[in-house]
Amino acid sequence: MTATSTVSLVKELLKVVGSLEEQGVNGHLQPQQAYEATRRVEALTDEIKRAVLGPLEYTIQIAGSSLSHSNRTTYWI
Repeated sequence: MTATSTVSLVKELLKVVGSLEEQGVNGHLQPQQAYEATRRVEALTDEIKRAVLGPLEYTIQIAGSSLSHSNRTTYWI
């Protein structure tokens, strides 16, 4: 992964979300396009979080989130 400034990540996120909104309003958004754009939004928000929090705090947040999720998981036997 290349080092990218937080500002450029936010600009790209705004561009993707704006495109999603425009295509959705016009009815031109195909399911595959929506899926790919949604995945890109997720990836960008993760990159922004990591850039803002820093690697250590980001890792702690992810670990806490994973632990919280695992405590809510129901196991069926």
